[in-house]
Amino acid sequence: MREPESSATILHVALVLNLEAMVEFLINTGDKELLMATYTKEEYRNQTSLHVAVANGNVKIVEMLLKSLKKNDRKRLMNTVANGTYFKYEHPEGQICVSSAAWSKNSDTLYLLAKYGASFATANLNGDTLLHTIVRSSVDAPKEHDFYPGLIDKVFNAVGEWAQHCRYKTVIGEQLQLEITQKQITTFHKLLDLQNDEGATPLNLAAQLSSPLMMYIINMEKIYKIPQTKLGSTAWVTYDVTDVSTFALGNYNKFSVLHVLAHNSKLGHSGEGQSTLDTEPIKSLLNKKWSVYRWVFYFWLFLHLFYMVLFTALASTAAPAWINRTIEYHEHAGEHSEPNPAFLIFVLLPVGYIVLEVLDLVGSHPYSIQYMHNQSIVKKLALRLKSEMVIVGNGPYRGVLIGHSVMVMLWAYYYMVEDTRQIIALSMAHLFGWIFLLHFTRGVSATSR
Repeated sequence: MREPESSATILHVALVLNLEAMVEFLINTGDKELLMATYTKEEYRNQTSLHVAVANGNVKIVEMLLKSLKKNDRKRLMNTVANGTYFKYEHPEGQICVSSAAWSKNSDTLYLLAKYGASFATANLNGDTLLHTIVRSSVDAPKEHDFYPGLIDKVFNAVGEWAQHCRYKTVIGEQLQLEITQKQITTFHKLLDLQNDEGATPLNLAAQLSSPLMMYIINMEKIYKIPQTKLGSTAWVTYDVTDVSTFALGNYNKFSVLHVLAHNSKLGHSGEGQSTLDTEPIKSLLNKKWSVYRWVFYFWLFLHLFYMVLFTALASTAAPAWINRTIEYHEHAGEHSEPNPAFLIFVLLPVGYIVLEVLDLVGSHPYSIQYMHNQSIVKKLALRLKSEMVIVGNGPYRGVLIGHSVMVMLWAYYYMVEDTRQIIALSMAHLFGWIFLLHFTRGVSATSR
């Protein structure tokens, strides 16, 4: 029997009102159908009895409910996603039980869910896990300074609670504790590697959104920051930068944390007025990258500059002879030179730019289409283009370079067929080509973002 307006069962009502004695009586009836029942009305659809109990933060009722079910039913109840309109638009944190527990007033509910095997990898309606949700909330609805780092710590501790109840081969006390700690660290690291529907990990999402949690996560000890030794007031630490660097484990990741930071126009700060780019390990990584790859930057600069100088010198030769005289002169068919096929050599560099752009568009990881899921192909393509133009922050420069390349090829066509519109394409090709040189001055504050 259900309450007509909300579709709540008598157990749901008792849980909402936090009536412990009534809840205990209903649980003791052993009615599995009642315990597993969800709301059916659109507003609260798929909300379970556990969702309600967790939101209230009553640990006693939550444990009572979980104890009464068999393992498979318990896991299904803990990992059910509430998909009603209320959870879609007003309270996204309440979609899954673990995120609802993280935001509840009693943090012990999260540890209790972990103890009974709740999955921290369960994704909500947007494909975000609990860690993704915390990162988004730290930007969308900022609270007190320590609230969201505290949530990250709470999840890490909850994973440790889960690890306490796993099976291990050893029974020796110290060795057992080492294995539990190692399992906690490796499991939390796996959670940080999970991608949402857009292909972003929590750390990468934090970089994209300029969340202060990015540096907090990077500096979590034994996750990315590994202490080595200490001598007096001096300490040595090693950073695992696999998920930060643009090239790691033999793979190139153009949308790595480092690349996003280096090009993000919304770049945040580390919390003490210091730019994120000036904090470790980001600063050291950038310095290393520059020392190794600066020759590529300089070579490209001189190549494009040399090309534009020659291309500009070509303009007076390749442009139609009549263009600097009068229209009447053209109408009376003055002498003009035939198109010179040798000038088509100027198309090679723009064609190379276009080819590299296409290869970059279809081959970059991890934001390639194959990493996205639960979306239509149109949405995937739109997201892919957005990531190219917005996330990386190179959009204006890339647009200018593509415009230059297209105009050079269009000019070459008009030039060979002796179409007078070639002067328009030639002018635009020069305009875009010279403007693109600003791309190489981004390190100067006056001409940066």
